[in-house]
Amino acid sequence: MPWLPPPPRILIVDLNNFARYPTVGVGYLTSALRERGLSVELFSPLASGVEGVTREPRLRPWSLLDERLRYRTAVAQNRLVRSIRSYLAERRRPSTGQNARRLMEALEERLARPPRVILISAYLMYFDLCQQICRIARERGIPIILGGAYFNEPSVADAWRAIPGLSAIVGGEAEFIIGDLVESLLADSSIEGIPGVWTPKAPPPPVLPPLKNLDSLAFPDYSDFPWERYPDRILPVITGRGCNWGVCSFCSDVTSSMGRTFRSRSPQNVLDELEYQARRHDASKFIFVDLKLNSNPKSARRILGIH
Repeated sequence: MPWLPPPPRILIVDLNNFARYPTVGVGYLTSALRERGLSVELFSPLASGVEGVTREPRLRPWSLLDERLRYRTAVAQNRLVRSIRSYLAERRRPSTGQNARRLMEALEERLARPPRVILISAYLMYFDLCQQICRIARERGIPIILGGAYFNEPSVADAWRAIPGLSAIVGGEAEFIIGDLVESLLADSSIEGIPGVWTPKAPPPPVLPPLKNLDSLAFPDYSDFPWERYPDRILPVITGRGCNWGVCSFCSDVTSSMGRTFRSRSPQNVLDELEYQARRHDASKFIFVDLKLNSNPKSARRILGIH
């Protein structure tokens, strides 16, 4: 057989350090890229010894006092008090301090064997950290694609695309375009004008339409996540994207890439995934991460075995 070169290595940097289980969106992207024959590696902060961020800390005997103190300092007019609060808040930010230094050190070690393209999945709070990653990648000549739930907002994407070293920002559900986008970067082809893809200097792109047939997506690939770091072996599943209400003025999720419209997977497709993931990862615990699980009551009842 003729010798074939190895497929290009793609590194996904998952900056979701909140969950007690894998990141469902990164799992979908991993599957989409591997279906294109690309070699995918995952860089997870948890695997590098970075502490996870707790969404809802366990209540302590002093929790009420702590909440009152936080409120008082937040509304205080005293400059010294506000200065101390700002200093402490900065120290606790996930993108700064000891955790950020540890993450960057681990990432630089990983980049000793440079990938061809880096994909970053990030929340907006990680702007400073993304700047650091882009700087390092730029020095090594590695293109970077950035994505996340809120980069479909034009004002957000427009502000972030000015980060030096960033090749593109994806604003929308990218499973069906990520392979083409990565292969275009590998071939040094133009990526301007692709729906939902913001580049540093091009005009705003056309809007990326939401996916309609969710059953056509490959099941998420969670094989590279640091399972030994999670307190429980829990598998995330999403039965639909968006919210069937989609109008609440207090909810920022309805303006995210998934919340624009509601679409539902078929119950059988969800049940097939539950069986597949349970068998592959030897797990029996699942968490549904839909914006609103009962957006499709009929489907939810069938999935849960309620008739």
